[in-house]
Amino acid sequence: MLTVKKSIKLYQKSKDNNILLSKEFSENSKLRYLSMTKSFHPYYELHNYQIEVEDNDKVLYEIEAYRIDRTKDVFVKNVSGLSSIQRVVWKDVFEGECPIVI
Repeated sequence: MLTVKKSIKLYQKSKDNNILLSKEFSENSKLRYLSMTKSFHPYYELHNYQIEVEDNDKVLYEIEAYRIDRTKDVFVKNVSGLSSIQRVVWKDVFEGECPIVI
């Protein structure tokens, strides 16, 4: 179980990839980890992660995260109130164990 520490906007996992629905999760929201997919971009030396979670209503969402190769910090995307170039690490956004094993 993950507890949100900083507000974050997550996109709903949809069977129809043409529709993007999002939801803002405020502090103290609870999310349950389900699964994860990962990819690596050699040119940018970047590991990307899509972490599937569900909220209390059993709706599926994806947490987007990334890590620079040969580093241990996992950064979370779509944290509310930050620009796209600002980085926030997992432990500052969520309370609970990060499912990414390095």
